[in-house]
Amino acid sequence: MATDYMDKQSSYSNYLIDIDAPVIWHDCIPDWKIYPVPCHSENEACMEVQPYSYKNPSCHPNNNRKIPGWGYCSCPVNVVNPVTGSCENTVFNYDYFTMNTSNGKNVLSGVYGATPTGSCASSSSFKSFPKDVKGVMTFSSSPYALPASLNLYGELVKKITALCLPSKSSAPGVLFTGTGPYYLLPQSNVDIRSLLSYTPLLDNPNSFGYFISIKAIVIKNRSINIPADATTKLSTTEPYTTLRADIFTRVARRFSMVTKRIPTAKPIAPFDRCFRRSTNGTKVGFKVPNIDFSLQGGKSWTISTANSIKQMTKDVACLALVDGGATSVPAITIGTFQFEDNFVVFDLENSTFGFSSSLLIYKATIPNGESHLVVAVKRLDSTSNQGAPEFWAEVKMLSNLRHCHLVSLIGYCDDGQEMILVYEYMSYGTLEDHLHKSKTFLPWVRRLTICIGAARGLDYLHTGTGIKHGVVHRDVKSSNILLHNSWEAKISDFGLSKICPKNQQSTYVKTMVKGTFGYLDPDYFYTGKLSRKSDVYAFGVVLFEALCGKRAVFDGSLDGERLGLAIWAQGSIKEGRLKQIVDNHIKGEISPKCLKMFAQLAKRCLHKHLRRRPTMAEIVVGLESVLAIQEKANNMPGGITIFGRKAPVVLFPSNSKNSVSGNNLNSMELYFETIGHENQRLHQFDYETLSVATGNFSDQNKISQLASDSLYKGKLQNGQDIVIAGPSLGSRYKEHYMNEASILVKLEHENLAKLLGYCIEGTSLLLVYEFQLYTSFDSLLFGNEFSLII
Repeated sequence: MATDYMDKQSSYSNYLIDIDAPVIWHDCIPDWKIYPVPCHSENEACMEVQPYSYKNPSCHPNNNRKIPGWGYCSCPVNVVNPVTGSCENTVFNYDYFTMNTSNGKNVLSGVYGATPTGSCASSSSFKSFPKDVKGVMTFSSSPYALPASLNLYGELVKKITALCLPSKSSAPGVLFTGTGPYYLLPQSNVDIRSLLSYTPLLDNPNSFGYFISIKAIVIKNRSINIPADATTKLSTTEPYTTLRADIFTRVARRFSMVTKRIPTAKPIAPFDRCFRRSTNGTKVGFKVPNIDFSLQGGKSWTISTANSIKQMTKDVACLALVDGGATSVPAITIGTFQFEDNFVVFDLENSTFGFSSSLLIYKATIPNGESHLVVAVKRLDSTSNQGAPEFWAEVKMLSNLRHCHLVSLIGYCDDGQEMILVYEYMSYGTLEDHLHKSKTFLPWVRRLTICIGAARGLDYLHTGTGIKHGVVHRDVKSSNILLHNSWEAKISDFGLSKICPKNQQSTYVKTMVKGTFGYLDPDYFYTGKLSRKSDVYAFGVVLFEALCGKRAVFDGSLDGERLGLAIWAQGSIKEGRLKQIVDNHIKGEISPKCLKMFAQLAKRCLHKHLRRRPTMAEIVVGLESVLAIQEKANNMPGGITIFGRKAPVVLFPSNSKNSVSGNNLNSMELYFETIGHENQRLHQFDYETLSVATGNFSDQNKISQLASDSLYKGKLQNGQDIVIAGPSLGSRYKEHYMNEASILVKLEHENLAKLLGYCIEGTSLLLVYEFQLYTSFDSLLFGNEFSLII
């Protein structure tokens, strides 16, 4: 919608978006005066516009003609209705349009002004258009398209158009022009441009539209190579993707092969392959694979079920691809159905096309008592891969699981065909986004810490759920590792998870093979035996993703051959090319020892014998050791050992401004406020509370004396027994206690003392622990109060 000013009058009008049209055209309103462009020879605008008239067989020659009342000949231009294909002879016209300005989050009061030369046509030209649409607004590469004419305070806006088309008419879409940022929602902090993948736009001398290069179409890990001379056009006026007959035949054959178990239905035009949603009165879901467009530059554009299956009737849905015939030009046209709920950017400044995955996960704010909670809402499409069984499996699974490295399920909705899951919001997207789609790249240490967090989450699923059986995730991959705004990793998507006995490592369950190609454990694939080691294999692929920066399945050569990362990485290591497979963005960050240890651990995860693969607990220990060695190599503290396991050490800054020895208590308090995480914050006790709890730190409550530091037992007013450790700030133990606090606040285990909080009083730092009934091990061995039973 834009504001159209003509003869100092204004009108809000709806326009059809066309990314291919050469000129803007709209309804000629009889009550308004028009300002046609003269056609005399000295008028450059008229001379220049002739090449931009629509080239269409239905268009007849349009000779210069006089407009009544103006006394001079006008500049002719042909326009073509994109719905019917009919042509009309019109005249070039001076127009003035305005569009609202935006900061990427909200509509602002300012406007962009545009003075393009367009064309007006008779009202009959718009009869086939949607209701209330009175024009065609072009965002093509033509110099007469709107982006070429927009200016703000006298400066032209960059020729970049961003678009998100909604899948339902009840939901508004969004269109931006200019450099961004683009947030989609006012509450969002993430510019969606950082999560897009990009591929080059190609020049086409015969069109003002946008063209890209598709090297192959991939369905369930099988590539269908596209002829080198085949062009691919992007369109906002074609409803569905059209393929030339030779390409369509191969794609349809492959799709039929992988969906042969789905009941078919009589084709409904314009589609050739349709499916039934019910058999003998029983409703069935559609389990169809994604379709991947393998693009120039090694990028992959995934067309999910929501964008490949079109619901035609209550019981029938069809593959939304159209046979364009043997002479179709271009060979491939990607239509609007495949754009729905995707965010795309047409960047003429940098000659690139940016695209997202499906945006069927929304950010929302819901009431939470007197405040509001930001959440992620996942709306499952009625033809989604994740049908009702997986929906309820995820609800049941996440309702019983709680861990800081698992995404939290807040609620769900099951209303008719609508299945909606509500999760805690992960503002930094997925690990996949940052490894393969973002323009910014994760540093090596951050990749390591993300992998450690994900490994801890999987270890909890396998062994730490507190129930008799463990949980096998069954779909471990980088897109199912979500990132909090603190970069904390959380495992998500439990729709395929299975309960599995956990008393023995060799136990398994026999089940139908499900998961994602590239991550599937070969043993599980061939035998159908699912175990925790199946997750270990998939996590090994994730580790190589983090190291190499390549997808689980990627284009390995110019001929479009698809390679599995697991086999490729293992082969490269065997050939002595370990250093060559490291992502170029992090090559200078990894110490040689860390690289070797990390690669060995990832390779062990992929071992063909299940018993030779490590457990997730062993993976956590291994990754923490790698991190400690890397930090030491970076001249950072390397880590300390707790029960034989490496834990990261976070030291308080020692510069003079923040120095603890300088008695900067504000800095000390800030330190303790920031070392916690969202699931555990240290409580700050006041000195009077602890004094009352310990009887004014009486000798009767003193447990032991350690150098200059003392241990006292006490009881809080709520009845909780505590132990208080009290080093002075001038003590040489101050950094030891601060390091201990930074570690214990992040760790939770039955064999670790639980840190409850702290107190800063004068020059003293007091740490408050949960009281343990018995004394220390050395007192049991050497003290006089207890007898050691052997």
